[in-house]
Amino acid sequence: MRGGHVSPKGIADLLHAFALVRTESVHEREFMPEPHLYLVGDGPDRGSMETLATKLDIAPYVHFTGFVADPRPYLASADVFALISHQDPCPLVITEAREAGCAIVAPRVGGIPEMLDGGAAGVLVPAGDPSQTAAKLRWLLLDSQAYGQFAARAGEPSAVLGRAGDRRIHGDLSAHARGTRIDAALASTARRAPRAPGWRDVNDVSTTKGNAKMRAKLGKRRTTDRARLPEQSYKCRICI
Repeated sequence: MRGGHVSPKGIADLLHAFALVRTESVHEREFMPEPHLYLVGDGPDRGSMETLATKLDIAPYVHFTGFVADPRPYLASADVFALISHQDPCPLVITEAREAGCAIVAPRVGGIPEMLDGGAAGVLVPAGDPSQTAAKLRWLLLDSQAYGQFAARAGEPSAVLGRAGDRRIHGDLSAHARGTRIDAALASTARRAPRAPGWRDVNDVSTTKGNAKMRAKLGKRRTTDRARLPEQSYKCRICI
């Protein structure tokens, strides 16, 4: 998101949605252990959002990173990128999330549907609806085939912008502009944490053969950026 933690960006909605994801998945830890939410950026509403996270009893799982000059490592490591703005005409962060190969959840407002190819390159949800947002986030974290398809599709050239448009937008986006944005990411620890004896990973390509090619493609693109991530981010993640 751009402009920091401000009301039109829907951070409160995202916190409520994340609380629902944790509550509804409490008995599914074998498949989606301990999701974490990373809010990358800063803004005038940060204090109130931290208070809300405490009230929702999710503060230990929500990470307010503050200003980050280059958020690309967070995007590269995220399982799901969520943009829950109430209004946003043409957010460049959608293009960045697509370039990183994230599965994307975003509202059906402004130019976002077009930027996500009408929903083919990301999951569209109604603005201001935490329950629908939670349902889609949880679906992507639990369904490895759906996750793989949306992540792979997001990484392809935009049908609206095309390759030239994608390169132009990314070339014009300075490190400072990237850093003044707030982004959030949701990821699953299962994909990176050591496995316990008898662990069944729903994201393992051996259990979902159709995802093998997609995950190989995603893995090659993300390996370098993941190596640069802070140690604490190797957890179950949602990224904005």
